[in-house]
Amino acid sequence: MNCRQAERWLLRSFDGRITAEEAEKLREHVHKCSRCQRLERDYNFLLPLLRVDAGAEPLPFFQERLQKKLAALARPTPEVIWQPILVRAATMALIGLIIITGLMILVLPVKSPAVSQSEALVFQSEEPFPEVQQILNEAQPEQRNLRLMFSSLEARELSRRYFP
Repeated sequence: MNCRQAERWLLRSFDGRITAEEAEKLREHVHKCSRCQRLERDYNFLLPLLRVDAGAEPLPFFQERLQKKLAALARPTPEVIWQPILVRAATMALIGLIIITGLMILVLPVKSPAVSQSEALVFQSEEPFPEVQQILNEAQPEQRNLRLMFSSLEARELSRRYFP
């Protein structure tokens, strides 16, 4: 018999799960092997420590303290109750917002920005005031500025006047 098998049988012998023949072989091996003698002595020391003692009692007021802790753990806090509901509500609100925005983009017509009359003339490459073109083509800057000032004074419509 080798030490590995002897150790297995030694452990089984504590539970009473070996035959008489195996027990005899184990005793012979343990009597001859110092390593197995040391293992048997260690196991015999540890075995009583591992057995449950029926006489052990809990500390005083253990039951009351345990009941209080269990009651505190069993009661969910309001945050825990509302958190899943709020998460679902926020998710549904975002989905609704995305759907409404998408429908608005697809269904509502796109309004073109209002274009003023002068912008329309510029885009159509028309000259609204041919006389202004003549003034701007003036070679001398002093003459051009004077003509612009006097032309603004000659205008009878106030909407065409430049007011700084």
